[in-house]
Amino acid sequence: MRALDGVSSGGVDAALARADQLLADGRLPAAAELLAAALDGTAAAALAADWVEAARRRAAAEAAVAALNAHAAAMWASLA
Repeated sequence: MRALDGVSSGGVDAALARADQLLADGRLPAAAELLAAALDGTAAAALAADWVEAARRRAAAEAAVAALNAHAAAMWASLA
């Protein structure tokens, strides 16, 4: 396995440990991408696929909410 953001030849267990740390740090998109890359081509990839996709959708939704909040704040500021 190639090195992936701190995961070197440790296999699936190392990828899961690194993803767990990313989640603890609030880095959901990074955890999802790490798992997707680390598990690619393994039997575990199919098991994690739904979680990875849900994490990607959540990250996209959170980004959209942040953009809407920024737009609303800018609109509010322009009214003052």
